Amino acid sequence: MDKTCLQILKILDTFTQKLSGLDDLNFLAREVHKIVEGIFPEVYTSLYLYDTGEGRLQLLFSAGLDKKEKESAESTAMERHPGHVLKTGERILVSDAANDPLNFSANSPYRFTVRSGVYIPVKNNGTTIGVLEVVGEGKNRFSGEDAILLSFISNLAGSIYGYIRTMNEILKAKDAIEHLSSFPVQNPNPVIRISMDGIVLFANPASTGLLKARDCYVGKKVTPDLQQLLDKARGSNAVFETEMNIGDKYYLMVFDPQPEHHYINIYGQEITDRKLAEKELKKHALIARETDNALIITDKHGRVEWVNRGFTRITEYSLEEIKGKKPGDVLQGPKTDPKTIDRIARAIKMKEPVETDILNYTKSGREYWVQMHIQPVFGDNNQILNFISIQSDITEKKLSEIRLKEAKEKAEEASKTKERFLANMSHEIRTPMNTVHGMVQLLENTELDNEQKNYVESIHLSSHNLLHIIDDILDMSKIESDILQLEQKPFNLNILIRKMVRSLEYIAVEKSLLLTHKVDDRIAPVLMGDSSRLNQILLNLLGNAIKFTTTGYVRINCRLEQENETGNKVLFSIEDSGQGISRQNLENIFEPFRQEDDSHTRTAGGTGLGLAISKRLIDLMGGEIRVHSERDKGSKFWFVLEFAKGLEQDLIELERKAIVDPDILRGKRILLAEDNRFNQKIVEINVKKWNAELDIVDNGLKAVQAARDKNYDLIIMDKQMPVMDGILASRKIRGELGKSIPILALTANVMKEVIEECYDSGMDDYLAKPFEQDVLFEKVCILLGKEVSYSIPENISSRGFEKEIEGKALFRLDSLKALGDDPEFIKSSLTIFIKLSEEGLRDLNEAFRKKDYQALERKAHFLKSNILQLQIDVLKPVVIDIMKFSLQEPMHDQLPPLIEKMNIVLGKVIETIKKEYDV
Repeated sequence: MDKTCLQILKILDTFTQKLSGLDDLNFLAREVHKIVEGIFPEVYTSLYLYDTGEGRLQLLFSAGLDKKEKESAESTAMERHPGHVLKTGERILVSDAANDPLNFSANSPYRFTVRSGVYIPVKNNGTTIGVLEVVGEGKNRFSGEDAILLSFISNLAGSIYGYIRTMNEILKAKDAIEHLSSFPVQNPNPVIRISMDGIVLFANPASTGLLKARDCYVGKKVTPDLQQLLDKARGSNAVFETEMNIGDKYYLMVFDPQPEHHYINIYGQEITDRKLAEKELKKHALIARETDNALIITDKHGRVEWVNRGFTRITEYSLEEIKGKKPGDVLQGPKTDPKTIDRIARAIKMKEPVETDILNYTKSGREYWVQMHIQPVFGDNNQILNFISIQSDITEKKLSEIRLKEAKEKAEEASKTKERFLANMSHEIRTPMNTVHGMVQLLENTELDNEQKNYVESIHLSSHNLLHIIDDILDMSKIESDILQLEQKPFNLNILIRKMVRSLEYIAVEKSLLLTHKVDDRIAPVLMGDSSRLNQILLNLLGNAIKFTTTGYVRINCRLEQENETGNKVLFSIEDSGQGISRQNLENIFEPFRQEDDSHTRTAGGTGLGLAISKRLIDLMGGEIRVHSERDKGSKFWFVLEFAKGLEQDLIELERKAIVDPDILRGKRILLAEDNRFNQKIVEINVKKWNAELDIVDNGLKAVQAARDKNYDLIIMDKQMPVMDGILASRKIRGELGKSIPILALTANVMKEVIEECYDSGMDDYLAKPFEQDVLFEKVCILLGKEVSYSIPENISSRGFEKEIEGKALFRLDSLKALGDDPEFIKSSLTIFIKLSEEGLRDLNEAFRKKDYQALERKAHFLKSNILQLQIDVLKPVVIDIMKFSLQEPMHDQLPPLIEKMNIVLGKVIETIKKEYDV
């Protein structure tokens, strides 16, 4: 390279300015040659572009070759270095052709002696679309730095080529449309023109609905189903027909390929009437075949003219016995629905068709059901001629429906009875459990010695385990009723496993078991899923492992099985050295209420629901549980679940704890309606800590009276109370008293319909028993419009993006220095980088703010070159994702954190450059 870096930079600047707005491929090729010749004198430049239709490299431009040499170069291109570069996408630098493994000299099409050469892939959007060939005389003519510079030129040429090709397609389409005489805009039938590569070039107004129904628009690429039809037309190169529909209309579409013009014309003709006629014909043909059905023809007054043998077989009446009579006068009886009779009479009077089910009677008095279709027949003058009635015997079907309805009503009643029982059981257990749970929390806030702390912790854990058993029973009911809904919330798997293991650790210690856990550190710090159900599954499996292991170990392992951009597949395994499961019991181990030891003398307790619920929950979450076990050799349970990746900020918001501020609620008047005196005491102690005033009543009626007599800032209302429950009390406060005072429901029944009932009654929020005291404080503050401060648990993973890049070198100048290690050149280049980056970042944020996703993709593509130039590696996947997700509407909600990362990193890079290089 004979030019100085500054000269090259000026040449490149002139080159880029010339190519701005370029729309001619030949001009592009000539300008590429000029720029190469300007930097590397006495070389020969060739530019090849790949022809996808013919599967070969086409020589777009070659300087210094005559016609014959150009033909030779083009015909042998795929066998020589250009073909190798096209296949591999990698550049080739030949220092000495004499030692070239591809036998460069032997295959050379040139009349002059070629000793050195550089072969660079020309890429557009990451795809190799051609090859730039630069050759010269003499060995070692080109260096690695030369190859890098030529790569820059070829990549720019590739980008311009992609733009030119798009613009040429649009211009060709525009020219074609302007000269169309066979595509009248007013044509009532669809007329469409689509390019061979699937771009809609033209569509008349009649085509709009058809294209819109398939999410296709002019200037856009067609959908895959339409592309298949285009491929068929292009492949056969012959006209073919197919039917399409939009709404209630049908069209016959003719595909007419025009290979010489590189597009396909599509002509449509509406065939709705024909399709409807075909359907009607099929219907009549079906009726004609179903001779077992009763067929009746009456005159215009509804008197019988003719019946078929099917009618006689069903009703026991012959034609002679019913001719001249109205069918209803003969067939209908005491149990026939009067409303159905009136409906039929009304339709006949209005000369309209009617379809209905009706109960009739045979000649012998037997009841039977028919499905009846009555259709009027009109003459040429639109006068009614006849009525045709087709009747299908549906007696067995009706009887089955009646029996099924009765059985369904009984089943629903039984289900409601079970739900009421479970709801009552939940309330009866959760209410005293709230007392236990609340008192334990109060105890934990007092001064305790170590022994007392252990006692309190044991009570706390035991209460959680009891709630776990209650949840198992309720969940089994929900699963059987198909009403269990899985949540999608952020969670940290490491924290979940640690908490769960800690809750069972004391049992393992008592049994002298080695309880271990391991979570793969490659698993994303925040996952999205139903963490409470996952905890329930693992608690069941781990609890069983500890329960049935007397000596040895119990371990749980969570391993990353598979990862992609949006999620993790995690393998969960629980192993123990316990008593194992016999072969005959392995087959039914996941059935409800089944246990390995069902005897009255068994040593291990439990409901026998844990494994059954775990299996069903895993099935609901899209996994499959497996087990391997042998008697006296331990057991291993494992399953794989897939979770989406979440954001750390969402996890922090979910896990944060409200900080109780004693002044924030000072002087507020609160009414508590709760009939359990222990629960009253728990709320009372908390409200005193808040410096608020509290009145207590023990039923809903007293709550209504208190709300009438005094002005309260908030009511905490238990749902289930004697005399009057919280639901009715809330309705009266809202209705009779007309008060909008905030009401917080307390409920021990957490089933969905109960929560909905609370909201329907006018309550503003609910709190499930047993509750955490900080959650009670938080909900009270929110309902009173007070701002709550939060603390974030220290054990939440904090792998935020800013911490992730802290202390790291965000950019490198290797590529820049390769073009010239002159300080002035570096400073000048960095000045340009900062200017372009600040403008690009501003435009990127503006496009994102306006939700202009096409502009967002373009701005990200603009910034991509700057990111690559300064080797800002941490932003490479970020900018690629922004470009990709901008063009995919379902992925738009993934853009905010990516935009934030772009702003953070690029901002730090700009700040660092300004400070360190005095730019």
